[in-house]
Amino acid sequence: MPKHILRIAVAICLWQGLAFAQKTDLNSLAWISGHWQSVTPRGVVEEHWTGPSDDSMIGMSRTTREGRTANFEFLRLIVRDGEIFYVAYPNAKKEAQFKLISATPEQATFEGGDEHVQRVIYRKENDGIVGRIEGTQDGKPFSAEFHYRKMPGTQ
Repeated sequence: MPKHILRIAVAICLWQGLAFAQKTDLNSLAWISGHWQSVTPRGVVEEHWTGPSDDSMIGMSRTTREGRTANFEFLRLIVRDGEIFYVAYPNAKKEAQFKLISATPEQATFEGGDEHVQRVIYRKENDGIVGRIEGTQDGKPFSAEFHYRKMPGTQ
């Protein structure tokens, strides 16, 4: 086999191995971990994420309005069968699963979900993160973005 073909074959194998490792390694999503807050006219949204273990990151979200909890959600990032999934339990009710479909060092996009939310996107933004959901409501497309900053008093 000519050397240039062998080099190309080795490069392809290495690239595929790196792509697979990035796809199944939660450490590549460690930038989501922390204590985040988004202050909006409709209320305050908090997200708290643990750092990654080999197979999970655990999170929770809470929205408060006028000092009272309006919504909450239990969240997980998990590795299952060599894939990463975002699993949400809105108001501790029905589970919604989203599969990681693309990831860069600055953004992660998950698709799947339920009849309401079909896509979840997290991306780095300056010193914070943006969480975006996309889906359908009353048969029409909708989206919502939450611009999170580190919560006061946290690192």
